[in-house]
Amino acid sequence: MSDRPNPYETLGVEKDADAKQIRKAFLLAAKKYHPDQYDKSAMSADEAKDKMQTLTVAYETLKNDETRAKFDRGGWDAVDGNEGTRSASSMDIGEMASSFPGGNNGARSGITDDEIGRRRSNGKGRVRPKLRK
Repeated sequence: MSDRPNPYETLGVEKDADAKQIRKAFLLAAKKYHPDQYDKSAMSADEAKDKMQTLTVAYETLKNDETRAKFDRGGWDAVDGNEGTRSASSMDIGEMASSFPGGNNGARSGITDDEIGRRRSNGKGRVRPKLRK
């Protein structure tokens, strides 16, 4: 999960804001934190620069309909392309094992013992012998 701020909160707009409202909020905030116009007594140049970068990322995310929809669906992970994935550190060992082919903690997924017997038999009720190498 990303530690980046919510772009709606950063720009001070509601989730149902239209493109015009988002642009207006960005321009007002950008004017306040622009490197040439920020209040030098209230913050340092580095703070103003960081705030401006945060505002720009928020605006770039919300102005594009596709990235906005991704953010609404799954947050920053969805925007970054990590939607629907989990890191190995957030899984327990059983979940990791089941994510590999043939995993599932040693259990046969959806195959009964009868089905295995039918697959091994040659149709005449006899089990096919295993070939030796």
